[in-house]
Amino acid sequence: MYKTALIFVVIAIFMRIAGAADWYRISGSFAIVEYPQGLKPLADSLLKTADYALPKLAEMAGISAESFRKEKAEIVLSQSPDVSNGYALNNRVVIYALSSAYIPLWTGRQNWYQQVLTHELAHTVTFRALRRKVNFIGNLPWLFVPRWFMEGIAQYFSEEWNAYRGDLYLKNAVMYGRFTMQSINSLQDGRLLYAGGHALIRYLASQYGDSSLIKLMRHDSTSFFYSFDSAFKKTYKQSLSELFPSFIRHLILHYGDKLADIPVNRFGKKFPAFGYDTYQIIPLQEADSTFCISALMNNNHLFSTARVVKINKKKIESLQEISSNYSTGIITDKTQRLFAFGRTHFGIEDNLQTIGFDWFVYDRETETTKKIASNRRARFVAFRGQSALIMIEVLPQGSQILEFDLQSGEERKLFETAFPLGRIEALSDGRFVIDGQGNDGNRDLFLFDGGSLQPLTHSETDDRNAVAVNDSLILFNRFTGNEPSVAVINLHSGEEKTVLTDQFEYWVHSYDGRTNSVILKHWKPGRKRIFSSVPLDSLLMARKVEFAQKETAYTRWTSKKPMQPLLDIPALPAGNAEPEKVRFPHFPLQHGLSLALPWYSDNYGWGVYGLTFWAEMLQRQALMAMFVAFPSEPDRSLGSLAHMIRTFDMDILNVYYHGPLIFSQRNGTRVDYLRDLAAVQFTKPVWPGGDKRCAFFPRIGVSWQQFKLKEVLPAVPRLTSFGTVRIGAAFEYHQPTKLYPFLPRKQFGLSFYWNKSFSGDTDFSVFEINTSLSHNLLLENLGLKLLGSWIKQQGQLPPLQFVGTDRFFETNIPRDFGFTRTVRGVREDNAGDELLWGSAEVNFFLAKKTPFRLLFLPLSGMAVTGFIDYARISGIAKNEIYSYGYELTFGDPGLRFGGGFARGRQADGSHHGRYYIRITLTMADLLRAQHISEEIPANRGWQ
Repeated sequence: MYKTALIFVVIAIFMRIAGAADWYRISGSFAIVEYPQGLKPLADSLLKTADYALPKLAEMAGISAESFRKEKAEIVLSQSPDVSNGYALNNRVVIYALSSAYIPLWTGRQNWYQQVLTHELAHTVTFRALRRKVNFIGNLPWLFVPRWFMEGIAQYFSEEWNAYRGDLYLKNAVMYGRFTMQSINSLQDGRLLYAGGHALIRYLASQYGDSSLIKLMRHDSTSFFYSFDSAFKKTYKQSLSELFPSFIRHLILHYGDKLADIPVNRFGKKFPAFGYDTYQIIPLQEADSTFCISALMNNNHLFSTARVVKINKKKIESLQEISSNYSTGIITDKTQRLFAFGRTHFGIEDNLQTIGFDWFVYDRETETTKKIASNRRARFVAFRGQSALIMIEVLPQGSQILEFDLQSGEERKLFETAFPLGRIEALSDGRFVIDGQGNDGNRDLFLFDGGSLQPLTHSETDDRNAVAVNDSLILFNRFTGNEPSVAVINLHSGEEKTVLTDQFEYWVHSYDGRTNSVILKHWKPGRKRIFSSVPLDSLLMARKVEFAQKETAYTRWTSKKPMQPLLDIPALPAGNAEPEKVRFPHFPLQHGLSLALPWYSDNYGWGVYGLTFWAEMLQRQALMAMFVAFPSEPDRSLGSLAHMIRTFDMDILNVYYHGPLIFSQRNGTRVDYLRDLAAVQFTKPVWPGGDKRCAFFPRIGVSWQQFKLKEVLPAVPRLTSFGTVRIGAAFEYHQPTKLYPFLPRKQFGLSFYWNKSFSGDTDFSVFEINTSLSHNLLLENLGLKLLGSWIKQQGQLPPLQFVGTDRFFETNIPRDFGFTRTVRGVREDNAGDELLWGSAEVNFFLAKKTPFRLLFLPLSGMAVTGFIDYARISGIAKNEIYSYGYELTFGDPGLRFGGGFARGRQADGSHHGRYYIRITLTMADLLRAQHISEEIPANRGWQ
């Protein structure tokens, strides 16, 4: 047994060492940067920025910069694209190399790397300022510091107040009365949490001074535990709930004073809403009221749908579906026959998750879709006639303009630049207008013409989002301060002017040449998009209004600077720190939580309960251990150790367990069994074609188990040991929804496994096939879910292990014995050589949130279910059992609680009705959801 466990450990260590990629480390005065091969210049730049920023951040937080000489901040630079751009935990920061998804929205005039790095370093400094004695148990105490404070103070220390990171979202919520304390205490709207937290920190700094923030963080700095609520009340002489109404009043006066003199333009024709929220409306020239639309068709969806539709008297007729599986905007050529879209491409390289885009072109005439490019870090394209697709690819250290021939697929590089490029708009004469951000942080429009990139705008304003009226007239958005206006530039004369300023933020969306009108977009409450068609002449003659730039007591918070501003980091000398090769890039692990507590049992006396959890920042490795030890009864002790590591682009899970068998009943009587288990499992995640809707997981696992019986049972050995090999695979396809896996829209799953014993005291094999099929029924909150299993054994399973149904239907969780399923309402064990099992459920989702609680459990995600369970067990004789009934459940999709009534047929033919309570833990669903969950991209065209 112990030799086998040692072999598992040696294999795991070898796989980790052999699978390590080339990583390097450079050190500065206050920080260390780890990076993969090929990113040395960027790593040098990050190190220089960190050494410049950390002393200033430390002073703002009221701690000594010298502490970073003793314990340097650790920065990990990863070149794998990611939807988040960086994060921090305790003393460690992860920075993702420039993502193509980042350019359009989140940064203002600051350099992207400087902004994201200084923001995350501000988190690191804040963690250190809030560190107390209790932090020796790990990072768990940070969960008791509100998220709005952590994000707000990081933004205040490292960023300016701008439209993209704050003002647009806060203003919309305040002016429509939707901004409350819940807004900054809930992750339901992450942008408003960031914006509200940033504004609140600025309000505190402007009203009470920067010193109050230091007092807040350093309150009772030698205490055992940091209590944010106590520190806040001590610093500001009132609780947050008492202060918040004054903050709301301040914001209302600020925005009211700012917007009161700005008119609301009453022109244009509003488009009807498509589905739940509309992302794009592209007018088509072929017929009146025909459009290509991109929309989120239902609030439950985590995907959008692109269709060609015709609008007739506010009735919408769908003519053609382009795609329901894409992650970018929809782009059309000038003839509007071809439509391009990008789809997220999932993969694993160098043991890291990669996210890119596959690009497709849909032909409306032939109704066919062709893949043009695969796994590109490119979010923006434009057509050159009908012959080529021009693509902007954003790489870690620059951008390039590529051309793809639509017939041959041949690729050609047209241009390369060191600064990031964004949205691209095609002119009919073959030129292109491109959004770009120079090294000074300014956002401007550039003209790409025959291999050169020339600036069109070069002002201190923020210019972006060009829409071509013709080859000379370009409409675009110009941000002055935090307010977006509509501007126009004439390419022939170079003349540019602002033509529209409004209380609402209007974004230029597209141009309708048939009606000579412009489609503009703005927000209504909750930031749902409203599209309006405005005649071009009316837009060009709209009254321009300047926003008042006066500073009052209610506006100063927006321009308040921290005592050591980091907004304009000077040009730093080029660094060239000597790199050191990192042999083990999976270390160090971050300490999540460790604790040990006394534990008393009436049967076994005093013992100790303990646990520890560690995880690597790039999520390539995790370690968790738990134990309950009774010194006087060693056999009654329980311990488990789980170690996950990703190497050779595989997930390797090592598990050891020592303790009682949980489901150890025989004919209704508990049998006292002690179990030892050592196992290793290898899984290779695969997304066929890179499509994250499809996931395939081939697996192989080896385990060694020992069962020790603590009492004498007839014909049952006291000690049973055996090894098992498990080989199989799981596949799933699903259209992602917010309620997945409880209520998917379309889902199909198939898994099969072969289990074979080797050596030991028993000889058996078990083959199992599992299927799942789900689909909504007419309504998005009404769904059908079908589950099925076929399990067949040969040979003799170990004691207490069997194929069939077990009595524990109230606990629908993974079993630690045998190959069994449950039939609700049937509380008995039925064993055989073969099991055919199925379950059909109709789920009706009632409410995402309710005001009710069950003790301390909120009754959220409430649903009612009607079900039928069936099982046929074949052996010496055939038994058929089944049940039908209903349940009321609540909880998260993967962990649900509930109760119901079931009427079931027992093995002897009798029928019984039972009320019951039930807990359901679907670990497989949770793991699959983690791999293939999909988020709605924030940018569908623009905003």
